[in-house]
Amino acid sequence: MKPISKILLFGALLTGAAAITSCSDDEKYDVDGYSYSRAYFANARNVTNGTVVNTPVGVITSLNTDLIVKSTGAAANDAHVTLGFDNSLVEKYNAANGTKYAAAPDGAVVLSGTTATIKAGKLQSTDTIKATINDQMAAQLNDPNGYLVPVVIASADNGLRPSSDAAVTYIHLTYSESCINDDATALVGTAMDLSQAASEWKLVSSDNFDENTFSNLFSDSSWDRYFAIKEKKEQASCVIDLGKNYNVSGFTVSSNVMSNAYVEISTDQQKWTGLGSTADHKSVDIREGWNSTSWYVLYAGMPARYVRITLTLDQDSYFWGYMDYDWGKSYVSLGGFNISYTE
Repeated sequence: MKPISKILLFGALLTGAAAITSCSDDEKYDVDGYSYSRAYFANARNVTNGTVVNTPVGVITSLNTDLIVKSTGAAANDAHVTLGFDNSLVEKYNAANGTKYAAAPDGAVVLSGTTATIKAGKLQSTDTIKATINDQMAAQLNDPNGYLVPVVIASADNGLRPSSDAAVTYIHLTYSESCINDDATALVGTAMDLSQAASEWKLVSSDNFDENTFSNLFSDSSWDRYFAIKEKKEQASCVIDLGKNYNVSGFTVSSNVMSNAYVEISTDQQKWTGLGSTADHKSVDIREGWNSTSWYVLYAGMPARYVRITLTLDQDSYFWGYMDYDWGKSYVSLGGFNISYTE
């Protein structure tokens, strides 16, 4: 063996001996080099989503999250972990992720408890802490950018310390305004009788519709029920006068060539209230004889005399191939529209 090789081997032996001596000291180390156990969230650095929806009947909130604390090592005695909020992390999160979330006001999110206990010999807290939105403050959470709520492990005892990088989890609250109840399971109110609509409803204006076919919307047969679209454009829209004020509680709208329908209501054609986009909401299928109709159900009846319908047209629909034929106009149309109402 060459002299240089002997020197390297001797150095390696010394290093190994030093490592063995270190491991035999009284101070214990985790496999990752820490001499103490760390408390961390089971879903550390994750984002849990909640919603704040402003509706005609008030603000409705939804947040379902459980906060579970774990330890990197089992302790000899019960350890207690204290939780809290740290809004100073919102700006850092936005900078790192390109977001513009606002910090939630103090008290907007409430924890069911602020202390989690990890029993002796265990690696997970025995109590699960829930986070909920404070209903008394929900009306204040109206920033369209949404809110970020960092929940942190603030402290721990009995030899347990908060993790340096896994002691935070985030709650994201989105704000929206909606009239459509996506959780509805049945139609609210009474569907407008089409024979009554035929005598009361009038077409106020239209864009890209064949106004001569408006009356077909009230046909007894669903096969003949249509308001024909004239050209293959990006949109088609119309305004309908219902003849008198109704408390509109839902609507149905259909077309073979639409990707979305946006419906608005008004009592005077000056101020319009958007009910929502069909592409963004869930409908309820109501069985009518052999057929089912998809209804978008509102949280409450809303006064309206005028309805404005704007269709976003699907340029890739193969039904456009029928528009040059008289018998095919029903395929390229507003295939049906109706409202439900409450007394």
